Amino acid sequence: MNTLPENDVLLRGLRTLRHFEAHVEPKPMPRVVNLEIEENLSGGDSRTETTARWVLQELKPGDLTKLTTRPLKEVDLPAWNTTVAHMDAPTIFAKGLENLEKILQKAEKEI
Repeated sequence: MNTLPENDVLLRGLRTLRHFEAHVEPKPMPRVVNLEIEENLSGGDSRTETTARWVLQELKPGDLTKLTTRPLKEVDLPAWNTTVAHMDAPTIFAKGLENLEKILQKAEKEI
């Protein structure tokens, strides 16, 4: 499984977070809320718009030392942290499931 391209940083990062939840400590998903306020619209009105998204946590090298099983390696942390900074949690979960499905389909062909 380690040599499959679908077992990428994204999938290994999800597995690492699962190991934290199951064996070490919770890594809750923060909710990022953006607030945009526009003033001086026609008629002197203002408008406020909010957006919210759920994100996964970035990991540090010290986090990995708490695990006995480390699907994500220290060398992978910059790529993982970039991923979680630019993708919301639902998107990461969906892509992780797609990768897992591909891995399982390949495994079924071998049986």
